Amino acid sequence: MNIAFSFTYTHHNGLMSRLLNAVKKRAATTVYLQQDGDHYTLEASGDQETLEALAELVAAIVPLSIFLQEAQLQEVESITADDHFLKDNTRFYEVPFCPSCQDGVIDRTLTEFDRCEVCGSSDPQKSYSSLMEQFNGNDFYESIDQKAQELIDKGVITLRTTNGERTLSINENVQRGSYGILACNLETLSDSFVITPSELQTLTLVEKPVVRLKPKLKLRSSHELERLCYELFIADDLITLALSEALKRRGVDLLFSSHPPALRCVTALEHPYIVTTGRDLLPLTFREALSVPAQCEAYGFYASGSKEEMTVAHAQMQREGLNAVTFVPHGEDRQQEGTLFFEPAHAAFASVVLENGLSGESLCGIHLSCDTPSQLFSYSPKIGYTTMVEFQRHDKQPQAILEGISELEESAQRLIANYEKQHPSLCQSIQKLHFKNLDSADTFTELFGLAAAILGFYDGDDIKEAAEALGANAIEFSGKSGPRIDYKVIKVDGHYCLDTLTTLRSAMSFKLAGVDDVLLSFGFLDSLADFIALQTQNADANIGITGVTLSGSLFENRQLLMRTLNSVTPNYRVYTNKLLSMDRENITLGALMLGNLDDL
Repeated sequence: MNIAFSFTYTHHNGLMSRLLNAVKKRAATTVYLQQDGDHYTLEASGDQETLEALAELVAAIVPLSIFLQEAQLQEVESITADDHFLKDNTRFYEVPFCPSCQDGVIDRTLTEFDRCEVCGSSDPQKSYSSLMEQFNGNDFYESIDQKAQELIDKGVITLRTTNGERTLSINENVQRGSYGILACNLETLSDSFVITPSELQTLTLVEKPVVRLKPKLKLRSSHELERLCYELFIADDLITLALSEALKRRGVDLLFSSHPPALRCVTALEHPYIVTTGRDLLPLTFREALSVPAQCEAYGFYASGSKEEMTVAHAQMQREGLNAVTFVPHGEDRQQEGTLFFEPAHAAFASVVLENGLSGESLCGIHLSCDTPSQLFSYSPKIGYTTMVEFQRHDKQPQAILEGISELEESAQRLIANYEKQHPSLCQSIQKLHFKNLDSADTFTELFGLAAAILGFYDGDDIKEAAEALGANAIEFSGKSGPRIDYKVIKVDGHYCLDTLTTLRSAMSFKLAGVDDVLLSFGFLDSLADFIALQTQNADANIGITGVTLSGSLFENRQLLMRTLNSVTPNYRVYTNKLLSMDRENITLGALMLGNLDDL
């Protein structure tokens, strides 16, 4: 009997090669391996008992990954692969820990922390041997037990890990700077957070990403939580894993931790999408030639390209003077010779085209972001980019927005009068409310923040927190559809823009009708998804599109991402970034393609 395991693994980081080589070393039968680009094959022959044992070994060694797109097992007529180990010509890619090391820490049999050929560190600065010095030569697991008990007794400890010195605490108020929640016990997460099974699985991927979750009321009250949503993660290195296991044995399920992983994901329809990159995901090289050398530094990332390849990395990447065209996002004041300004939404689109091999196709681009300028547009090789919807800011406080709505028409005046009559205390609160950071808010933060204030979801002075309140409400909704809030396009100074006043007016009418906060918040995202679907149909009618690209950090809200996918995929194929995040570094890389490739 012959069987073949096939895997599609999209990142060129060498991890899949090391994993399959580990299977070959440990298997009780001869294993044949083969790689063709992103496709990996493991084949073997034997009786049923031998092959079942091999299948169990593969399941134990090959973990789920953000980049593992497909895994299949099938019976084949003959062996086609070769009897040799796979070559790994890439730089060593460090994952937090592989399944074998994880099991070794959980059952306390692992003692050699730098020896694993799959996940061990090649960077001396991250070597576990140097981190072990903090335990003064004592037994590792005894020392970890002492640290766990110290945390319970004192409420806070510091611990040196491969991700820096972490402050770990029972209470939130001792944390400073960036922090999240470390989950020690996955079994209790559904009792504490609004979490889906797919989000739970995403937390356990081999890369150990962060997922932003909303705490449930019981946890919020018992721990006096300060935030609406938290970056939640499970142990992302062996020292943190050992401590979390020791705390789990002592009944501690959650604790606050500084230095949450930089890698953050959102999950929709059982698929994880990268929101921000982390660990060794960058630098990343694409074997794509440019007609002229180019570079772009923006949003904390740097990309450069030549006639052979393109590379994207964090902005700190060392680089020598490059004689190249410099791309700069519209709105930035960088005047220098050889500078070309570009539209960030178009660059994000170009990066999706690159990653999915869509060169030369007619597409609709959807870029909705809280960090970079949003836009809906279409693209065809013959016409180029055609803007469909732009998003403008009002830069007005909530009370001024109400006055603007009342000036739309007579029926709007009656709406405002009825609103003041039915919700007098809320309207008095709106008159006093003044967002301190309104001038720095992007379009959607402003829209959602104003909505949260006007609809009574938020009464503070931070518009970003207000926008998050609306998004957090929407996460609570478990139904299939919300109220139809109006998203309409109007022409302003020759530009087609979203009529946000009409959107807010529509939401207020549902508030008057008695729609509750959770359903109304979900309606904002649900209706936005339907608006996106309508725009894709308009693009198809105009240029005949073959698909839709999605990008932008606004899609970190899983409700919006899920509803958009549900609304668009029945008619069109949806494409997103595969190796890059949905925002920022994908823009710096995509900018290099603008004006360099004949078909973009």
